[in-house]
Amino acid sequence: MKETDRLLFNKAVFNRPDDSNKGTLGSLLCICGSYGMAGAAIMAGKAALRCGIGLLKIAVPKSIYPVCATNILESVYYPLEETSNGVISSKNTDFLLEMCEKSSAVVIGCGLSVCDDTKNLVQSVITNCEKPLVIDADALNCICNKPEILKNLKAPAIITPHPGEMARLLHSTPKTVNSNRENTAIDFAKKFGVVTVLKGAGTIIASPDGEVLADSSDELLTALPYTFSKSSNKLALTVLTPVIVIVFVFLSKVYFESSALALIANTHEVIANTIERKIDNVFFIRISPLIFVLNYSK
Repeated sequence: MKETDRLLFNKAVFNRPDDSNKGTLGSLLCICGSYGMAGAAIMAGKAALRCGIGLLKIAVPKSIYPVCATNILESVYYPLEETSNGVISSKNTDFLLEMCEKSSAVVIGCGLSVCDDTKNLVQSVITNCEKPLVIDADALNCICNKPEILKNLKAPAIITPHPGEMARLLHSTPKTVNSNRENTAIDFAKKFGVVTVLKGAGTIIASPDGEVLADSSDELLTALPYTFSKSSNKLALTVLTPVIVIVFVFLSKVYFESSALALIANTHEVIANTIERKIDNVFFIRISPLIFVLNYSK
């Protein structure tokens, strides 16, 4: 098993083209949020923008649209019909599938909530979306009773479970998952054909072909709410080129956030939003390797 390091990151860094614009840097559809969980959608969207995405599109329940729009001015928004509990209604499924096909990549799950409507929505996206997909957080919880649906994916995909979510997918326990993290991630990746990012202290990144990367510098990240919801949008751009997916998963999750965490290691401000802001100090605005993935995939 190979460990991540700065050299691996440096090999994959590409400069933002001088003549680039939002039409040449790819688009990301983020299906996130529910009433009371606007923060997950907001941090996910901000993370995507910091990665240099050309066009960000956020689909959220209409009740949290004002909160999201106030915090992210650069995004296009799709305020959606919702249930009485403020969750995205499954009535939006056809519209969202249409928007998926008009995007370069899709993220689903951050703060989504789990109910019959979101379960139906997530299952429809997994089985019908033909664009690279990141399945995160509640989207994983929505399929925990039938993870075999991942075998019906029509495009490359990444799942980003923490030990609790992985335990639900395997009908196991977090303790069991953490007792054999590497093999758990490898086995799941091979069985279901998805890049598996098993989060936690010593994040494991496993590809379906058996390639594995491990990181041991992100212990504090495991305690931060929504840190990985925003991480999922960085991961979204990695699924666009299966050949280099394993490298860019590393770039997105491990290097950016672990390096950002190092900048604040001696302070008391160890919260997800701080890491998000410190990412600018890690690789600056002009260097966005994920832009290359978007261009390379066309």
